[in-house]
Amino acid sequence: APARSRTAKVTPEGADPLEGKNIEVKENKVEYFKLTQDHGCLPKGSSLWVFKHDMPCRIVFYNIIKHPAFDQFILVIIVAGSILLAWETPLWDPTSTQYTVVNYINLVFNGIFIAEMLTKIVALGFVLHEGAYLRNAW
Repeated sequence: APARSRTAKVTPEGADPLEGKNIEVKENKVEYFKLTQDHGCLPKGSSLWVFKHDMPCRIVFYNIIKHPAFDQFILVIIVAGSILLAWETPLWDPTSTQYTVVNYINLVFNGIFIAEMLTKIVALGFVLHEGAYLRNAW
């Protein structure tokens, strides 16, 4: 969708109404980035003493983990990994194609779980914040 032009409203004390918003202004056009928009729910303080609460990467990660499809995707990967684990057997020949394919799929699943963990740690904090990664039972 094309971006629409916007006329800034005059605010008290002459403050810029767009200040502090996650927007980009190009040639009198304003484009909103939903993924980088802070909705005020991000935990305050820094994550791992590095990522401040207003850093764009932390806001993007927070919006990713709060998207409804994120948890559903992770649950599908958990179920698929469980099925693969139940199907796998130590009696397979280590040189067989089946063994090799299952090992590669396990590597992909492990990569997805590590990416999920790192994304949540950056977005929520590790342990010190309320609602941090290790404080969440789910």
